[in-house]
Amino acid sequence: MLKTKNLFLIVFIFSFVLIKAQTKPCYSGILKDSFSNRVISNANIQIYQTKNPNVILGFTSSDSNGYFNICSNVNDIVIEVIKLGYKDIKINPKTSLMGNNDLGLILMNEKVQTIKGFGVKAKKNDEVKEIIQTDKKVYAVENSALTNGGTALDVLRQIPAVNVDGEGNISLRGSENVTIYINGKQSSLSGADRQTLLMQIPAANIESIEVNTNPGAKQDAEGISGFINITLKQNKTKGESGSASIGAGNNNKYNASFNYNINKGKWGSSNTLSLRQNDVWGRGYNVRTNNFKDSSFFLNQFQNSDNLNRNAALSGNLDFKPNKKWLFSLNYLASYNYDDNTETSDIMFSDKNEIINKFQRIDNIETRNSFNYDAGLLIKKTFDKTAHNLVLTSNYSRTNKDNLIDIAQNYLDPKTEAIIQKNPNLLFNNSDNLFANTLLQLDYNYPIKDFTKLETGLKYTGRHFDADFMIDSFNHFYGRKEIDNTRTNRLVYDENVSAAYAMLTHTFKTIFKYNIGLRFENTSVDGRQITSNIPIRFQYNNLFPSGYISVNLQEKYKLPDLQLGYSRRINRPNQSQLNPFVNVNDPYNLFRGNPNLKPELIDAIELSGFYNTKKVVYTTNLYFRQTNSVIWRYRVVDSLGISDVSFYNLDFNRSYGAEIIARFTIAKKIKTTLNANIFNQEITGMINGSNFGNKAIMFSGKINASYTFWNKSEIQASYNYMSPRPTPQGELLPMFGLDLGFKKNIYKESIALGISLTDVFDNRRFKIEMEDYNFVSSIYRKRESRIVTVNLTWKFGNDSGIEKKPKAPERQPEMDF
Repeated sequence: MLKTKNLFLIVFIFSFVLIKAQTKPCYSGILKDSFSNRVISNANIQIYQTKNPNVILGFTSSDSNGYFNICSNVNDIVIEVIKLGYKDIKINPKTSLMGNNDLGLILMNEKVQTIKGFGVKAKKNDEVKEIIQTDKKVYAVENSALTNGGTALDVLRQIPAVNVDGEGNISLRGSENVTIYINGKQSSLSGADRQTLLMQIPAANIESIEVNTNPGAKQDAEGISGFINITLKQNKTKGESGSASIGAGNNNKYNASFNYNINKGKWGSSNTLSLRQNDVWGRGYNVRTNNFKDSSFFLNQFQNSDNLNRNAALSGNLDFKPNKKWLFSLNYLASYNYDDNTETSDIMFSDKNEIINKFQRIDNIETRNSFNYDAGLLIKKTFDKTAHNLVLTSNYSRTNKDNLIDIAQNYLDPKTEAIIQKNPNLLFNNSDNLFANTLLQLDYNYPIKDFTKLETGLKYTGRHFDADFMIDSFNHFYGRKEIDNTRTNRLVYDENVSAAYAMLTHTFKTIFKYNIGLRFENTSVDGRQITSNIPIRFQYNNLFPSGYISVNLQEKYKLPDLQLGYSRRINRPNQSQLNPFVNVNDPYNLFRGNPNLKPELIDAIELSGFYNTKKVVYTTNLYFRQTNSVIWRYRVVDSLGISDVSFYNLDFNRSYGAEIIARFTIAKKIKTTLNANIFNQEITGMINGSNFGNKAIMFSGKINASYTFWNKSEIQASYNYMSPRPTPQGELLPMFGLDLGFKKNIYKESIALGISLTDVFDNRRFKIEMEDYNFVSSIYRKRESRIVTVNLTWKFGNDSGIEKKPKAPERQPEMDF
């Protein structure tokens, strides 16, 4: 619930909502590519007087739905649409009624189209397949051959600057603290639970991925490196359409999905049902040398596992737009996830002569069931012009997860590996977890003048966690289970964030543009570790300034467009990092949280440049980021060889570097996108009275290439590499892998065959080398990653709302990702 002391700030920020906008002639329309039916967002629309084209009367840009609205007091005007990769469109309206004049659907292609009585010619170039701007990058991924039958995680693996390791951990510019949005909404899930959710989203259902490394005040301040927004497909124009897909992969892997879209003008709906089975093996080891004053011994731990995952998800939206001024949108997601995981772990202790003196085998059988519900409602009120609107968003998500783990521990003879224990130690873990997220948001956009816009809003986010963990041990004497109270734990945790923001954007002389913003957030945490009766309570306020200055030099001076931006962000410790209870699932590798953790505060500066020629499109970024009170894992090993991992605040983590994203054509039918990022990272701080520090120069790179042949068949390849990364006690070793994809329409454009091969050379794995004053450790984990998937997709219906042409000009795929 919003705090009383914040009500004054709320009233102050929204006091100007009552300002009445002037009524003037306005012109609206929807921009689409007539060949692919893909909406054209972020196009520049400007308006000027017919007799004086050098004086710009106003301008705007198309939104994520391709919609735009622009107003002017002058009647005899020309509306010009400018979009990189398209020929400019000029429209001279014949009418200029007070209020809104609807220009309808504006199709950009190589032929003359009729636009509500206006004749327009437009030609689409092939050079640019993605939308790249200095403030954000949006990648259209719906036609990627690399992700046939894949999931959202597979799509993210192909995006420049984004890395997904063998464990499914997502990082942006080397930082795993990145916020993930789905259709602009943040989920309450994180870590492995977030990965599970992303694995339930079919790649075929994703329209685009937005990467923003320097968000403004309107976005949540959460996340060190920025945010990634996954936009799902929706039908935006009249008609019915859909698709059905079925696929199979090696080693017991199957997927199927069905999508249906309908749009009847005032209302529309998009719905997707997906089913997936994934059977994946895993292996790993932990080799550690323990060094003490009087002795030295070795621990060798080897794991082999098999995980069978089945999940089903139903998602969709229902939109109702009774008129130009109101929009009601309901969205939902319901999913079920089941895991059956078996793991065997052999643990061997050796003396300083490497002679095994203790051999233990632990067998785990784990089943996990989780249900996820997510529902949201958006209400948008548009006033006399589109930029003047009020948007109310509410959302509630809830995840219930049950885990059952049966553990059998046996001691074996080191020489014969025969069981020498009369009765195994039997443990039965049962955990019930509840995650709930409530969101309320109100945004107001007000155009003060044609070149100035004020945005402000309020947001409340409430997260609730209830994790109940119980362990029963089997008493062989009495032949029954008994509760082990020393290992039973329950954590109840509530985090509430109340926020308010204001942001001003102004453009002058169509060349310079600036944005300044300020966001206020109040955070309160009320939690308790029930078993030990340890409270976790704190409250704090933060101000987050942000802004940028951009200069449009390319259009007039043929120089790169430039933007200099700054943002301040925060990363709050999550419930698992704060929970002080000791997790003892692995008796030789303990894990506990730290209730005294402070949030990380991040300052980021970025200088970006954007330039395009007929053959090359590229963006460059120079950036600096400093994270104060950085949260980091730290491991200690005692004299019994037991490792204990917890979290601590170090002084800072500082990184600075350069990044380039370039798209170019090697040959007529070979399109290539190259991403390279080189940066220096330095970590320093003190833990338990000891100073720690590490620094290194790191590099990550990614290259995507596509080759079109044999009647529009396409082969795509993607290779990514990440150099070693430092930690306070060691470094993560390099990660790399190659993916291949093929797609071909086998019946007109309705039925397509797709084949993908991930991690061709079976290189993806996780490995970390660690060293401290009393141990040297090497940890390795590998999951099955070389997977062949064959998919068949059928598309039906017509989502364009216009008559299909018998022939269309030959075009390259929309993206190389």
